[in-house]
Amino acid sequence: MKKPSVKPGDCQKLRKLRIKEIKRDVRNCLFMSKILKGILLLLLTAPLALSQSWMNGKWEGKGYQIDTDETWTVKLRVHRKKFVIEYPSLKCSGEWKLINFNKKRARFKERIKVNPDECEDRGNVIIQRLDSKQLLFIYSYKGISKVIATAVLNRKN
Repeated sequence: MKKPSVKPGDCQKLRKLRIKEIKRDVRNCLFMSKILKGILLLLLTAPLALSQSWMNGKWEGKGYQIDTDETWTVKLRVHRKKFVIEYPSLKCSGEWKLINFNKKRARFKERIKVNPDECEDRGNVIIQRLDSKQLLFIYSYKGISKVIATAVLNRKN
């Protein structure tokens, strides 16, 4: 095998060429990394969006509270990841923070923002999908699993 002849400037040219190739490979890796992160984010958030779609819309009903033997009106508005709850007859409202969900059930922590003296704050809420037009609302106080209130919510157009 014949030994290749190397001229004095050839090594410098090869180093520059390798550096350019390495920089190009690094840029390609960073670009692919961004694409993979985007795909991963999409895959992780897709179940959340799909699972919540059965709750999207406006819902209304009448609740019954066991420990006070009283009824009250309930209005729920769901849009994307925002859950706004109103109790018009009690003059209080707030938001629900999603804890977990699946195709038929969602669990929340309730935060009363308006008139918290009239409504219990930080309660536990479970929403059970009955069908496409009705939801079952189940409420318990913070730190207690015993059901205190229930309501059937009807979809409003």
